[in-house]
Amino acid sequence: MPTPKLLDLYKPELPIDFAKGYYARVYSAINVRVGDRVAFKVLRPEHTHNGKEGREYQAFGLEARLLQHLSRCPTVVKLVDCGFLSDKHDLPASGHIVSLGLDVAAFNAEMEDYRARGWRPYLCETLMPEPDNLFVKLRENGRQRRRRLPTEDVLALAWQYTKLLEKAHKDDIVYLDVKLEHFYWDGETLCVIDWNSSRLLSDPASQNEDSAVHKKNDIRNFAVGVLYPILTGVSPLGQFREMPSNRDAAENRYRAVSALDFDMEPSLSPNLIGLVRNAADGEFANLLQFKNALETCASDHGWNPGSTRHPSESARRAWEATHEAMDAIRRAQRDLQLAREALQKAMEQGDPHLDGEAERLFGQVNKLWEERVLP
Repeated sequence: MPTPKLLDLYKPELPIDFAKGYYARVYSAINVRVGDRVAFKVLRPEHTHNGKEGREYQAFGLEARLLQHLSRCPTVVKLVDCGFLSDKHDLPASGHIVSLGLDVAAFNAEMEDYRARGWRPYLCETLMPEPDNLFVKLRENGRQRRRRLPTEDVLALAWQYTKLLEKAHKDDIVYLDVKLEHFYWDGETLCVIDWNSSRLLSDPASQNEDSAVHKKNDIRNFAVGVLYPILTGVSPLGQFREMPSNRDAAENRYRAVSALDFDMEPSLSPNLIGLVRNAADGEFANLLQFKNALETCASDHGWNPGSTRHPSESARRAWEATHEAMDAIRRAQRDLQLAREALQKAMEQGDPHLDGEAERLFGQVNKLWEERVLP
């Protein structure tokens, strides 16, 4: 059977990675066989013959293994396909492709053969909506405007991340590459992408490493790199910027952060601030300690995510009322966005009778949008 051409299976389009990653570039691509769009992740061309160990190739093989292992976790991005392609350009647009589907064992077994031929590995994953990305939600924040996620979202997101780490750490998987760009939140469900800097501690290459330190860093880096900015609208590194990195840089990303300032957000409860600070200071020896503290904090706020702590009746009622309010705010913001789009369409028509009215309404709606509550 002849090897199919790349464009018979996939049509890569625009880059969707926020920064040019060390290992790979990621593009939105049309999956020709199905008709939908996927995230098409391919090894950067300069790594095709880079070094004897082929560490960059191995990162693709490892990520495919981890995604397959964690495929039942609802908070992990889904692997759709893996394989190799012959195109040597940054944006693949020609050449041939070997699609292995979800046969991750064959993908790893054939890695060295295709590396010797100069082909590049690729992974196809579920394409996540850009507006749900935490970096996208917060990057507009500045001195004149600062938005943060509501407390109920932060607690729910933290709980889902903790449940993910429970599964991963139990199986000796550490995530490591914690940054806003890799976390997606739609208001209900977390999704974590980009596992090529992660580690499987049972692999021979990682067996001499301190697993307890890596697992603690999964907690600390989450507190510093995700919880702090989504609670305050402020970056722990001074500003929201893309952070391209390799594995070593990922592990050291927040090492210089020694203290977290919450003074700009007096609405936060002391319990929640204490939880994040304790995690950032490395006070939790393991994930179970963090999980217990998180559950206590959630209970104090009126939410019962687990089964060991129960909120007071007044706290529970306050949580439910706040939840109802947040749902209404989300609906209102969606309606505002629809109104902006409709008025833009009206202005594009160029009608002399309604142009002025459309512009007036758009200006007033846009002010409301700029002052929206949620990022």
